[in-house]
Formats: sequence, C-alpha cells, structure tokens
Amino acid sequence: MITELYNILDSLVMAQYTKKKLVYLEPLNAIQILRLQTGLLLHFKLMPEHRHEYAIKLINEIGQELDGWIKSQQGLKDRDRELILWL
Repeated sequence: MITELYNILDSLVMAQYTKKKLVYLEPLNAIQILRLQTGLLLHFKLMPEHRHEYAIKLINEIGQELDGWIKSQQGLKDRDRELILWL
C-alpha cells in the first residue's frame, strides 16, 4: 500500500513538470487499488473504522482532483487537435 502511495506521488510530480501530463495521469488506476486495499484492511480488522473513513475520504478527494486534472488536460489536447485541423 505504501508503494502504491509513492507511485501515485511520483506520477503526480512527474505530471506537474512535463507538457505531456496525460502520459502520467491517465494510468493512475492506483487510486482504485488503494480503495480496495483500504477496504481489505478494514475487513481484516487491521485498521480501525474511524481511520478507514478518514482514509477513504482522502482517497476520494485525491481521485476527484485527479479526474479534474485529467479532464482539463484532455480538453487542452482536444483543443490543440482542433486547432491543427483548422490550420
């Protein structure tokens, strides 16, 4: 689980400093993996319920931010494609 968090962080930092952000953002299915892993921790009573609720809340917020960033980048990509076709 820690490895997944570091992978997500690494991808987000790489996306922040490159022009081709979608290359790093789109493969971040790790958010869903974290949700499932967190659920397993709760199921096997390795995480208290209040911590699970807090973790899921944070994971969902990260997922929403990531979705917004991806949609924003896809919009830029579509706009650039239309501009090239127009020229």
